[in-house]
Amino acid sequence: MQKLIDIARNRGLEIMEGQVLANNYRMLELMMSLNFQVKNDPDDASIKLVVTRLN
Repeated sequence: MQKLIDIARNRGLEIMEGQVLANNYRMLELMMSLNFQVKNDPDDASIKLVVTRLN
């Protein structure tokens, strides 16, 4: 996953974001370990929004 983040950063992207199922605890733990912020999706309680700044 870190390699994908590095590729995105090298291509000039400033933000990486995605959606994770709220019950996918292992993926949410991974996202947090990579310094992604995890927030609730305001429209769907079964989804978490993950986002990190790349710069």
